[in-house]
Amino acid sequence: MNFRHILPLLVISVLFSSCCHDKDENIRYRKKNLPVEIYDMAYESGGWAHPDYKHPFESPGNHRIILKVDDSISGPVQVIIPWRRPDANPGDKAIIIVEAESGETVHRKIIVEVNNEIGHIAFEPISGSSRYYVYYLPHRSTGSYYPKLTYIRPGEEQDTENQLRLRDDQLAKLPFAHIISAQSIDDFHSFYPMEVIATESEVIRFINDNPAPYYLFPEYSEHPVKMNNYLPQHWVNAGPANGLQDTVQLGMYYTFQIGVWSPEHELKNISVNFSDLVARRDVVSAKAMTCFNLGGVDLNGNPFSKCLDVNRNEVQALWCGIDIPI
Repeated sequence: MNFRHILPLLVISVLFSSCCHDKDENIRYRKKNLPVEIYDMAYESGGWAHPDYKHPFESPGNHRIILKVDDSISGPVQVIIPWRRPDANPGDKAIIIVEAESGETVHRKIIVEVNNEIGHIAFEPISGSSRYYVYYLPHRSTGSYYPKLTYIRPGEEQDTENQLRLRDDQLAKLPFAHIISAQSIDDFHSFYPMEVIATESEVIRFINDNPAPYYLFPEYSEHPVKMNNYLPQHWVNAGPANGLQDTVQLGMYYTFQIGVWSPEHELKNISVNFSDLVARRDVVSAKAMTCFNLGGVDLNGNPFSKCLDVNRNEVQALWCGIDIPI
């Protein structure tokens, strides 16, 4: 084996500070490998078949929850799914329940409550079956290269004459199905981890525990910020972080993000100031650092700058880079 072409590595630490962090505080690093215990359920890639995107199709969706019903249960069951979904108007989209083995659709169901945080559903299992898929973003597509996609609305997927009907007192007494995991059709479509939303109560608790006019959330480039209107669950439940720690190759260009958010204030004309990274006798100059949102070099080689404002209660990702020396 030839080792001559193995590049040396550099451990890089980046510290972020805002008015909610004193410079003398210990650095609290964002974990790159997220602790699974902060999540309500496991997130997996299901790997089921994609539709033929070239032609019109109807799909139960790219996201589902796997449920298990105890064999000892006869009659309807209920489940409260903490799906933490980021899509707008979730109540305007149908929910399709499918028996896992046969693919048979369960029509005898009631949608008790649907919002971005939870889905409360009751349904009557198919006799002899214990495993079910709950799809919650079913849609139709016109196919071709520029398809038009529409979500299937509640009622369009259901046999209303055979609909399950329960009084409130009957619903309250129903046993619960067990949540096994959340699945996406593949890794590309997964909501985990950056589109798994923090609940309203979690955000309120985070603000009360860490009062500040604005907040900075450092994040690794492997986890691109995707939501403007919600905070990711792991930002809130893992507590404040003001640093990243990573291992990179010498000579590479290292990128990272800073999520900026204020629950109450519009942030006007944001600026980012860099300082040297110093470890013993090694120094990475601040001149090697850039925030791409605030400026750069145009096609003619001329430097330019941009003004950036962030609306109240919206998340803005600042993408930054460090030219690591050799």
